[in-house]
Amino acid sequence: RGDIEPVLAMADELQFQDRENKIDLNLIEFWWHQEIGIPAIRVVNNA
Repeated sequence: RGDIEPVLAMADELQFQDRENKIDLNLIEFWWHQEIGIPAIRVVNNA
């Protein structure tokens, strides 16, 4: 579905990343990475 990347930043830092990388936050799902036990994001690819 999309790339899975661990998120180690706080919410405001993620928003800063969004401005820098121009990521559409509507295409990102927040979820809990069960294996490594930290918050992660799934970038949804609508291609």
